[in-house]
Amino acid sequence: MSAVKVSEFRNSTDHLFRVINVDYHACVGLAELRGWVVIAERVFAEVSALECKRANDYDRSQHGRSIEAARDRLAVAKQRIAELQLAEQKGQILPFPIKAH
Repeated sequence: MSAVKVSEFRNSTDHLFRVINVDYHACVGLAELRGWVVIAERVFAEVSALECKRANDYDRSQHGRSIEAARDRLAVAKQRIAELQLAEQKGQILPFPIKAH
């Protein structure tokens, strides 16, 4: 665990939320989605390792929610990558979903 100041703890939590809720939806196609997974896993690992002694209950709750949401989004993204790879092998073109998960 890496002990950080409250501001860094909050900013890092917000950054993870942006990666999984904004950047994910900006991905178009297999290559971008693969790149997003690499970045999301890196940010997820960094944020998961953070600890802050001065963080309040809300900060800790948000931190936990961001980690849980990232796990879920990464699972969805990896499933989508598998679907796109299979479609690519079959010569099919699948639309990339716009809906939020």
